[in-house]
Amino acid sequence: MNLQTSLFLRCQCGEPIVLPYQSPLGIAKHPRYLPTAAWPATFACTHCGQSSVYSADMIRLEGIEAPDQNLPPESLWRVEFECGLGSCKKHYAIYTKYRTDALKSTVIDAVRRSNPGPGCDHGTSVPLIEVDIQRFDR
Repeated sequence: MNLQTSLFLRCQCGEPIVLPYQSPLGIAKHPRYLPTAAWPATFACTHCGQSSVYSADMIRLEGIEAPDQNLPPESLWRVEFECGLGSCKKHYAIYTKYRTDALKSTVIDAVRRSNPGPGCDHGTSVPLIEVDIQRFDR
């Protein structure tokens, strides 16, 4: 077993979500020094399909099993949505772990399929407009 020290969250299903150091969520060397502006953060797990909100105190810094070199590499993705209701225009960021070589539209579709799906305070019937998507590699 090959271990690597990483900042990560663990989904309720047990799947680790690595926070690359170069991402807005993993730029600090220790969780207590993370910027508060990015937290809490919402993550959509592509392993179990659940979407959950995490706080900075849920981050772990420890050795986790290195990714299998025979599988396609994965990255942390950040999808930003804007509420489509009239003058609301609130922005929502949802993070997910997905294949590095995935099409942006595929990542957006995976986030939209998560449960609960992305939505504004007005309810899930209000359309959300994708405004940005970024990929952060390990």
